[in-house]
Amino acid sequence: MNYRVRLDLDPSKNFPTRIERSENKDGKIEGYNSYKYTVKYDGSFNLSALLYNDELLPGLLSYDVSVRAVITYFKEKENKPLVVHLESNTTHTYYFNPDTISEPGDVIFTEFIVSGKALDTPELEKVLNNITRHSGFSITQLNATDGSLSKKLLGENDIMFDLTHRPNASYISELANVNVNVSRYGTIDGLYQEVRHSSDYNQFRVLGIKLPGGQYMEVKGGFPNDLITEFSVYYRNGNHDDPYLVTLKISFVGSNIIPSRYYLTKSDNEGTEQWDIRRVSLHLDNSEILHILRDISLNGKLQLQAHGDESIKKKLYDIRNGLPIDLTQTTGGSPGQTKYYVSKDVLIPYMIMQDESNKYRFIRHANVPSFTLKSVKTNSGEIDTKQLPPSGTLLGSFNVYYKNLEDKDPVLIELVCIYNTTNTLAYAYYYCKEEGKWQGYVLSTTVENSRTDMLNVIKHVSKNDNKIVPSKLGQSLENKLVKYPDSVPKVILDISKPDGTAYTPEGDNATEFIIRKSHVGSNFHKFRQIAQNSVGFRVETVIHDQRSLSIKTSYSITSLSAYYFGRSLSYDDLILVQLGEDKKYYQWNAGDIWSTIKESGEVEDTLKKEVCRKKGHILDISKTDNETYPCLGCGNTIKLESTENSGDKFTKYKHYLSPGKLSISGLLNKTAPQSDLPSAKDLSAVYVYWYPNGSSATPLLVFYDCTTDTEDKWFKKTGNDTWQEVTRDDPNKPTSEEEKKKIQKLLLDSNSPFVVINLKNTDEYDDPGGSRNKIKVTAENFEADKGETREQGQEGVEYKKYTHKVKDKAHFKLNYLRHGGNILNDIKPTEVLAELSAYYWVGDAAFDKPLVVMLKEEKASNTEYMYYERSKSTDRTWQKISETQRGGKAQEMRPQELKKLLDRLKAEYFPPSKIKEIVGGTIGGAIGTGALGFGGYKLWPVLTTLF
Repeated sequence: MNYRVRLDLDPSKNFPTRIERSENKDGKIEGYNSYKYTVKYDGSFNLSALLYNDELLPGLLSYDVSVRAVITYFKEKENKPLVVHLESNTTHTYYFNPDTISEPGDVIFTEFIVSGKALDTPELEKVLNNITRHSGFSITQLNATDGSLSKKLLGENDIMFDLTHRPNASYISELANVNVNVSRYGTIDGLYQEVRHSSDYNQFRVLGIKLPGGQYMEVKGGFPNDLITEFSVYYRNGNHDDPYLVTLKISFVGSNIIPSRYYLTKSDNEGTEQWDIRRVSLHLDNSEILHILRDISLNGKLQLQAHGDESIKKKLYDIRNGLPIDLTQTTGGSPGQTKYYVSKDVLIPYMIMQDESNKYRFIRHANVPSFTLKSVKTNSGEIDTKQLPPSGTLLGSFNVYYKNLEDKDPVLIELVCIYNTTNTLAYAYYYCKEEGKWQGYVLSTTVENSRTDMLNVIKHVSKNDNKIVPSKLGQSLENKLVKYPDSVPKVILDISKPDGTAYTPEGDNATEFIIRKSHVGSNFHKFRQIAQNSVGFRVETVIHDQRSLSIKTSYSITSLSAYYFGRSLSYDDLILVQLGEDKKYYQWNAGDIWSTIKESGEVEDTLKKEVCRKKGHILDISKTDNETYPCLGCGNTIKLESTENSGDKFTKYKHYLSPGKLSISGLLNKTAPQSDLPSAKDLSAVYVYWYPNGSSATPLLVFYDCTTDTEDKWFKKTGNDTWQEVTRDDPNKPTSEEEKKKIQKLLLDSNSPFVVINLKNTDEYDDPGGSRNKIKVTAENFEADKGETREQGQEGVEYKKYTHKVKDKAHFKLNYLRHGGNILNDIKPTEVLAELSAYYWVGDAAFDKPLVVMLKEEKASNTEYMYYERSKSTDRTWQKISETQRGGKAQEMRPQELKKLLDRLKAEYFPPSKIKEIVGGTIGGAIGTGALGFGGYKLWPVLTTLF
């Protein structure tokens, strides 16, 4: 992602948003501290500048580079950086401090590039110790202690020049083993001699210079890292033991460019090792160089104030301090001719040119290989330095466009940054007048597209009344050309956050955002993010949790909305991202890549199409009576087949495509989304199992039949619209859609909530176990004489049957059984129950003594009945009635058998001598739960173990 960072390496400074700093503990080196800078959400970021204590570190970065991490090293309890390590995907770039005495902002760190593996901990320790011992990095001292490490650092064209060698000779460069030829190149005024050192390389880097006395030249701030094409030394009277001046011609590419040079001059008397350095943008001829050499000869060093010719002083300006550009002095001259003007005592070259679109004439200022800006003066005054590119930004060209050369006011100012031809990133700054004031813009593009994009900017300006109009940029420049600088918040929005979240996103000028959720139809949810007070903002990028999506805006919007399918906020269910309130959306393309679409219809229709495109079709599990039905998203035809075999208690419905494999994004039950039924790819079909057969049937089981090596998936229903996957550990997980017993078992489990039954309740009640289910109680009168049930109120009834079921459920599972406040631990069925019933004598108006408890168990292959009576054993309160076991199966008791059982239990717990007393109590008032209830152990000692 295109995220530019200007990084201050001072550990006490704040670091940019989205950058994380941590203590680097990998290969800890004793006596040194190390810090590591990485970016959140992405693997890499674009490093545009390195600073220290708010001051640019010169010469380190000429253009943006993509890095994964920046690692710094310091001496413990000291604050000057010794080593800076830039880690990229393929290379490791190291910058070593050559001068720890000077302030970091005055030093050019020595650059080394290592391909493949980074330096290991012992190697880094040697480098750090080298810098510490010698008050700066010394490649010659490192070579003396570890030649293999120095050779690992050196490039093949890194040359150590040796001034002990005289003209008409050659030597092998120290360390790099490069052959260098020394020759006389000419004389000036018959007194000064130029000697040229040349090698087989057209471009090379000056690693160091050995002086005639054998010492190594110490350049204030360090040698430059630029590639050089010429190395010349100037002497007086052929005295090769006393060099006065060294010039380094900087390599450049392009036409109509004035070559730049570094001038290295003696800083004191003969024999000293300290030299000064400056970068000069203009060529000095021999007569001008003669003035310089005479000045050094007279003063022992270069003193600019000693020159009688002020133009030489202006030409010797060190352009590393920035150029003061003046647009008011450049209207004269002929096209293609280099002219000059003086701005703040600096001589600036310029050339009149014609732009490629033939719409404008433009003037190129400072047509030198590269430079930085100090100021820009126009007819309406200087452009505010806050509007100019960040301090130290290295420019390759400064172009000013006019409708015609008679106009004093330019239409557009263009600043093109230096870029690496092997790098993918390129930037240009533009300035045009808006309401009488200069407004800046920055173009972010690639090297490959830079020429086309910059030409498109010129075309855009010519078509829009000589202005940049952000709303009319079009697809070619949208999200590439943005205002600079900008007070509008530029934020990183996280669309994985839930409804009601208030947060301040990372970014520039960030403000608080609030998230609000709304429904779109019955299947989609919209999460809209707006800034506090509804201020406009620009999107630097959109993230979902830790994913960085390819979504950003170059213009201000007032909201951003994310649309999800179903209830989940997962990335898989993210369908659309909407910018602002217009119908401009981003759709999923692949991975983390999202692309723009424009839709004129309703957003729900767009969502339905997109959910099918991203995830798959939407199936309707409520369908049972058609051979086909349309996908609820895109409308494609889904085929449907049903299978109801004889003897099965369920019906199987097959949903599939013909021909082709089936991918699904989700399932609905009519309009209700079904939770935890995931999206899936490449299925042969989806099977939906309804249970039981008949009018009360409902979908309880779903089977994904995969066509690949992926394991088939089964899901059982756990709530109204919720599901749960059947795991491998579940012994009831089927191996195919034909394994009916396991399927039947899962269907029973899926339709059977866990509840607590209270036998003392005779009317509908809430589940005492805390679920949301209600327990329905049905009362039936059991006829005493004929042993069959009758309607309540008929004569001859001695017993009542109270049946407990879960309301609106065919089956349930018993968590535990209660009677009032007592738990009946001896009745613990493990199977699914269709019903649970208690039989009471009609005289037991307080329902204190259930005589028999009956459980109707629903199994995959059959239905069984279990009957319990109170136990007379001391180790249990209830016992199963074994007489009901017939043929290995628990069958329903015949009415006559049940009548005999009830009569026996009634006689035992309600003997005739007590019936009159009970009836009298009933007539006289209510029958309480005291002496006759579970506390009534004084009347019937056998009941002390009832519960």
